[in-house]
Amino acid sequence: MKVRKKLLEKRKKEFRMAVMQWGKKNLRHFPWRESFAPYEIFVAETLLRRTTSTAINRLYVEFISKFPDFTSLYYAKQEEIEVMLKVVGLSKQKADGLKRTSKYIYEHCNGEIPSNYHELRRVPFIGEYTAEALLSFAFGKSIPVVDSNINRIILRVFSDIFAKNSSNNEIKNFMTDFIPKKEHRLFNLSLIDLGSVICSFKYQKCTICPLSKVCMKYQEKNNSYK
Repeated sequence: MKVRKKLLEKRKKEFRMAVMQWGKKNLRHFPWRESFAPYEIFVAETLLRRTTSTAINRLYVEFISKFPDFTSLYYAKQEEIEVMLKVVGLSKQKADGLKRTSKYIYEHCNGEIPSNYHELRRVPFIGEYTAEALLSFAFGKSIPVVDSNINRIILRVFSDIFAKNSSNNEIKNFMTDFIPKKEHRLFNLSLIDLGSVICSFKYQKCTICPLSKVCMKYQEKNNSYK
């Protein structure tokens, strides 16, 4: 058991190092990633729901310019927001969410988004993932941010540990002891990008993946795990 535990800890460290090294050279650049402002990160995460980063790249800048804070959203007409969001789809759903969130923040939080996980979850339209993204990307909290990309990577790399139907909570608990304390933002974003461009749902570019040496799925395919 001790040997297996040591091997797992070694894989975790190698996993973290590979993710960080890849991210420092290959992280995608988007305007919302240049910001640490909670409002701007919340807007980005809302616009990104079921939409690609490329699709909202230009819209995001225009949206922030027109609605720079929760107060401006609070006073805006929902129809006005919907018109602006038509190009990215789900415009009514997203506009409704933005309005409900801004109303709650304006009336209950003095216009400032909370920095506590449990308080964030009380805010309408802020689910688990968005709360985690805000804590890591805006508030500097060292916590895993588990989206579908990160979920997929962990289940593939550590397929000897997790079942296919493992929950996000199980994955978050697993990641908590090896997520970087200081560079967690880079780590989380790098994993998201790896899952988007290297280890996607449809395509696995294993030959150029920085995680192939520690990935159980890859090793099983090649019968080379040691």
